[in-house]
Amino acid sequence: MPRRLPVIQSSPDEGEPRPPSHWVAIAAALALALWAPLVLLALPLGRAIAARVAGVDDVSQSTGESSVARLVPVLQTCKHPR
Repeated sequence: MPRRLPVIQSSPDEGEPRPPSHWVAIAAALALALWAPLVLLALPLGRAIAARVAGVDDVSQSTGESSVARLVPVLQTCKHPR
């Protein structure tokens, strides 16, 4: 016969509810914990896409006015729905 664990009965009144400032802090920490790794993964992907659009091997090597000058003709030829 298997042994069963006792079920802990929780009382309906477990103390005072959390104040709104606690929930704000919890939500901010959760958002940071979820978005930070996604941003770190998206940065290399964005650089690769920008390098492909600009027609260079590495975006980090072409900085300044020259990279903007390369992108202007590409952006002007894009068809944007208005």
